[in-house]
Order: sequence, then C-alpha cells, then structure tokens
Amino acid sequence: MENIVPREKWLYNDRGMMNWMWWILADHSAYLESEQKHQQINPVKPEMTIAEINRLLQSNWQQRMAITIQLNVIRQDWYAPAVTGTVVGFNDECTYLQLTDGALKAIKVQTIRNVSLADRTKWWLYDDSI
Repeated sequence: MENIVPREKWLYNDRGMMNWMWWILADHSAYLESEQKHQQINPVKPEMTIAEINRLLQSNWQQRMAITIQLNVIRQDWYAPAVTGTVVGFNDECTYLQLTDGALKAIKVQTIRNVSLADRTKWWLYDDSI
C-alpha cells in the first residue's frame, strides 16, 4: 500500500534524494581517516640506543608527557606508522602506552627505534591566513 500525499500538503519542500548525496557515515569517515594514517609515509628517524630509549621512557613516564614512538618494524619497504601516547607503566621488557584514543598498547623495548615528544599543537592554533 502506498501513501501518496499531494504536494500542496507537504510540510516542507522535499528535494528527494538530493539531500543525501555525498554524505558520509561516521563509520565510513573513521575508516577513511585510519586508512589515510596507515598510508602516510613515515620519515625515518635516527636509531637510538636502548639506554637512551629507557631514559626517555622513564622521564616521560614521570612527567606524564605524550610521546611518539617509531618502531623498528618494516612493512612493505616502509617503517610501521609511529605510535603516539602516554607511558602508563613498565613490565619486564614491555612499555605500556595509553594511546590518544584511550586504548592500551604494550610495546617491547627491543622493537623501538626512536622516542620523541609528541607534537600536541592543535589544528585550530595554526595561522594559515594569507
């Protein structure tokens, strides 16, 4: 059964499906954003010694500062994407990071290539005015 309402009794001017064109669902946009992050080419940072890495991880753990860790893992001829988060603890030879999305990640110290402070500049602080 079809309910046909005459155009003069419509509450608003419906443009049909035109109002849905080019809209992206939240799940789809999150997927596209994560894929874009995975496809970015990561610059190769200098390799650090285990002593330097341990010292930086310890100091960042005490100061609760966000860090970026580049792993010494190569995928398809490129280094794996860097991991950004806050050090929340240590266990044996693992370091535990709380990522920016709230998830916890365990990283073995032997797989770390470089540790640096994370860039926490917000996008709205950039002055791109001409």
